[in-house]
Amino acid sequence: MAGLGNIYLGAYQGVIAALIVIATGLPVYYYWERKYGSKNNDSDIVA
Repeated sequence: MAGLGNIYLGAYQGVIAALIVIATGLPVYYYWERKYGSKNNDSDIVA
């Protein structure tokens, strides 16, 4: 059971890490887009 528990805990931590990355990354991305993206929108979208 310990091995199975470790696998489950690892997957659980992976999901939590992904959620943290999404929760912190999206606001930063939208803030950056709103602050800097409007000046050079074309080059950003094409790239």
